[in-house]
Amino acid sequence: MPIFALPLRSNVYVPTYEGLSSPFTSARKYLKSPEELISPGTGRTDRTTFFVEQVERMLAGGNDVAPFCFTDQNGAIRCMDKACVKYVGPDGQRLFEYVLDDHRRIIGLKRPDEVGDAIAQVLSDGSISDTERAQLILARVGQGKFREAVLAKWDGGCAVSGSELVQALRASHIVPWRNASHQERLDPDNGIPLLATIDALFDVGLISFAADGAMLVKAEYHEAISSLSLPSALRTLPTVAMERYLQRHRAAFGFVGE
Repeated sequence: MPIFALPLRSNVYVPTYEGLSSPFTSARKYLKSPEELISPGTGRTDRTTFFVEQVERMLAGGNDVAPFCFTDQNGAIRCMDKACVKYVGPDGQRLFEYVLDDHRRIIGLKRPDEVGDAIAQVLSDGSISDTERAQLILARVGQGKFREAVLAKWDGGCAVSGSELVQALRASHIVPWRNASHQERLDPDNGIPLLATIDALFDVGLISFAADGAMLVKAEYHEAISSLSLPSALRTLPTVAMERYLQRHRAAFGFVGE
């Protein structure tokens, strides 16, 4: 029989997904350890975007955990899709951390601690409107008006390859959302659209970009990164504002004097 390690939460609103396969199902599923989950894949789809938005909705009220299993507003039991859980987890997009029980089964998702603290500040900030608050939270996961503006600045394509495969493009912050001011979190100059593989390298500081757009690579990873047909420069020169953010990225990851 299914294991429900967290109390089922009532009255969670999850709108109907119009695609072929919903990331939330009424089928009861056994909980899995992180090692047992399906591979997260490489690209964001409408389905995974919907999933992220609904997890953020569950957490927006100040809840610490979005549970793997829950009841919707109609009292029906719903479960998270395991592939989506893997995709947004610490070994996927790193948008959320796993909450595990004593047997290492995933029982929910939570924001990384430092992000959770920053989100709490946004939610409690009485100086911003509800609309801006919503856009700030969407920008945390590379969605909303922030994503639209970042892609528009790069003609809808990856800043390096030019690929317009939207499902595989991430609109990431150069200076991480958790370390940025409200203005910087929504500033498209603090964003860069990259294919998922390139974004992963940029996010952990194995690569960065110079003022002239050249890709900088950590020396010890040069051989491995070259197997990905990299380095390759940005397609256009960074703006003055973008370069200020890139300076902070280079400094944070030890690209000193470059």
